[in-house]
Amino acid sequence: MDISKELIEENKKSKELSHVNFFTGDCTNLSFLKDKEIDYVTGVNILNILYPEMAESLLEQLTRVASNGLFAFTLPARADMWSNDLPEVAEFDKERLNKAEYLEKASNNTFLGQMRFLMFIKRLCKEKGWRYRIFRFLDSITLKGTQFNTMLDARYLKPPENAILKLLEFPIRKTAHMQRLQEGSCHIYALGYGLEIFFDNEHASHIENVFYFDEEVELDKLSILSELNDSIRYWDLSFEKLD
Repeated sequence: MDISKELIEENKKSKELSHVNFFTGDCTNLSFLKDKEIDYVTGVNILNILYPEMAESLLEQLTRVASNGLFAFTLPARADMWSNDLPEVAEFDKERLNKAEYLEKASNNTFLGQMRFLMFIKRLCKEKGWRYRIFRFLDSITLKGTQFNTMLDARYLKPPENAILKLLEFPIRKTAHMQRLQEGSCHIYALGYGLEIFFDNEHASHIENVFYFDEEVELDKLSILSELNDSIRYWDLSFEKLD
């Protein structure tokens, strides 16, 4: 389900998605669905763009329509509306976007927004009696130089022969030379977050190759650099520690 008819039409063109039934809809209003009509619910980059009351309403509605009591969401490492300001307003200000101090401030604000969002989910789940798990994951892709140059990353990184470690959708990056990469290509490691919420007796086993946060972790004290450095250690990546 997507609120954009145009995006759905674009997805229908993909052979890999030929078995999927698409329809237009607003995820904040599930009144058209019957009780327990859906087996499982998942979403990509949805909850972090909703205001608190909208996120809470959506989760409440899902307890009605999902029969197996499991929500699974993937999230980019940013939640602008949960941060102190909205750095994306400079999207069209190329001069400002190229300033390192602005990029660092924007990155830290949107990262803190994500942590605030996750703290809100933790409090909400405890109030509602739901169980939850927050985890960090690592995505990777290799691109040809021509493909890479069309991405936002190319604005901040020049040598395409490097591997790139980043927080998803963030301008703060770290590069490392990789000998085995084909000349003119670029390998990207992208760090993001996942969220599972169980409101019934359903239980899912741990996902492989992800880092689950302990209950004791104080999310509001995490930082971009600490998360990247911890990821370098956890996945034994060939990047130097960031200062």
